[in-house]
Amino acid sequence: MNECHPLKRLQDAMRQHHIDVYLVYHCDPHISEYIPDYWKVREWLSGFSGSAGNLLVTQTDAYLWTDSRYWVQAEKELMVSGAHLMKAGQKQTPSMSAWIAEHVPAGATIAYDPRCVTVNQFIALQQSLPGYEFKDERELISWLWKDRPAQVFNPIYEHELSYAGTSVTEKLKQLRSYIKDKHQCDAVMLSSLDDIAYLLNLRGSDVSFNPVFCAFLWVDAKHARLFAQLSCLNDRIRAYLESCGVQLYPYDSLDESLKDGVDAHKILMDFDRHSIHVYRLLASKAQIVSGISPSQLMKSQKTPVQIAHIREAMEKDGAALCRFFAELEASLNQGKKIREYDIHDMITSERAKEQGFVSPSFDTIAGFNENGALPHYRAHADTCLTIQGNGLLLIDSGGQYIDGTTDITRVIPIGQISPAQKADFTYVLKAMIAMSQAVFPEGIESPLLDSIARMPLWQQGLDYGHGTGHGVGYFLNVHEGPQVLSYTAHRRGHTEMFEGMVTSNEPGLYREGAWGIRIENLLANRFYQETPFGRYLHFETLTLCPIDTRCIDKTLLSEQELRWLNAYHQEVKERLSPRLEGKSKAWLLERTLAI
Repeated sequence: MNECHPLKRLQDAMRQHHIDVYLVYHCDPHISEYIPDYWKVREWLSGFSGSAGNLLVTQTDAYLWTDSRYWVQAEKELMVSGAHLMKAGQKQTPSMSAWIAEHVPAGATIAYDPRCVTVNQFIALQQSLPGYEFKDERELISWLWKDRPAQVFNPIYEHELSYAGTSVTEKLKQLRSYIKDKHQCDAVMLSSLDDIAYLLNLRGSDVSFNPVFCAFLWVDAKHARLFAQLSCLNDRIRAYLESCGVQLYPYDSLDESLKDGVDAHKILMDFDRHSIHVYRLLASKAQIVSGISPSQLMKSQKTPVQIAHIREAMEKDGAALCRFFAELEASLNQGKKIREYDIHDMITSERAKEQGFVSPSFDTIAGFNENGALPHYRAHADTCLTIQGNGLLLIDSGGQYIDGTTDITRVIPIGQISPAQKADFTYVLKAMIAMSQAVFPEGIESPLLDSIARMPLWQQGLDYGHGTGHGVGYFLNVHEGPQVLSYTAHRRGHTEMFEGMVTSNEPGLYREGAWGIRIENLLANRFYQETPFGRYLHFETLTLCPIDTRCIDKTLLSEQELRWLNAYHQEVKERLSPRLEGKSKAWLLERTLAI
């Protein structure tokens, strides 16, 4: 490793400051999954760019923990820094704290940035490492990172009531009622950006692909205080907030304001969505009660108004995808050279033609053959594959519209594909259909549903390393909770399934070094029936885009599965054909033919 490499410079500084271990969580002060460039410390030190993973640095080595979605990517990206990959999720891989306990003597100093460690993470560290000294260290990275990107604060704008469906005044009323009646608290602190954007019917662009803005929000029985970059709020937005009873404070005045005191005795705080720094500011002023953020539950249950808008967004997104796939296939048939890297811009240009499109909802994943086997593959212009010859092309993409957020994965054949590839595709399709047809009790813990999708694969001795589904925001983050379709997820009461929740359904199958398959639709929890045994929900499929039947081995599908697929394609055709014309409409009609 070069002497000037950031990791080497940090290790030199650790020796100077008598730091034995430096912990770097992939995080920002808002505990975001996708973070601004300013907070990408782990990537700057290690080279690893994935959206999940934490780094442990000693004076001589470095270790990165990340899950199976990123193992192949991490092995490549860590080569320059020399950091060691720790494959999280494997039985033989110790946790970070277990590794420290085994390899670092008691009494050692462990440094961390308290703004980027959650309350629960820090509690777990303290409990598992009682003989170690923990040191707050906020300035060391800024001192070392001379060309650190500036913090970005962009204009904040209103998400109009006709789209939001519920006023800010009503949302704050619901929030106050929830914290009082359910938790007997008189205030709540919010750090998570999507919660704040949802409650205030505001949106921004401070984080790529996520229409959120950097802010903190304090709500008690009488006041709502927004800590944001005031220069990003125009006069109309300021007046709008003040009319809703929201007081405005500078973003960087949070610490001072909380230190001066708060008008509350019991404060509700989500220990998974707040930093230990914010916790400490409040813990000396009042009693802290741990509980899920009420706004997380509120925003996950989309209203009928929101569901209606989401259906409209899905039609627009589906039309854009039909135009894209028609153009892609025509170009490839004409012998044009198209790279994986080109796919993102091609899809985005089609989505941008639709009214209300704002941005992609994440960086498109386009993987051909072996690259499709990397669930979170990112194509780079200088190393990506050209789409040619024979194989499978996996494309996972999404859009942000003012009336909804989309996330869809499709796989198409390039040239000739093998019977083995068709079999794999069909088993993944069976898994996706199984979840789509599920009926379940309202309030069931969402991780319990995961095995419904996995069963057709498990029966063949097959599986995939990621969850089957995640919650999806409403013109907000493409990943949101509290629901999650993953049997490995921690089961807690707040993962329950309720009407209005929108969740992805994306089983997959990955042959390392060969091909990858994932088929993804978004689903909405809808009322099914009520009997003496309880209230039951089922899924409404929201996503509208053909599933490529050229990849299917029809002999592996049951009659019921065939009926589902043909009915789905009939709906796709009926709802999208009025939005299309010419070659794209012809493509849609061909791809939705019954089989």
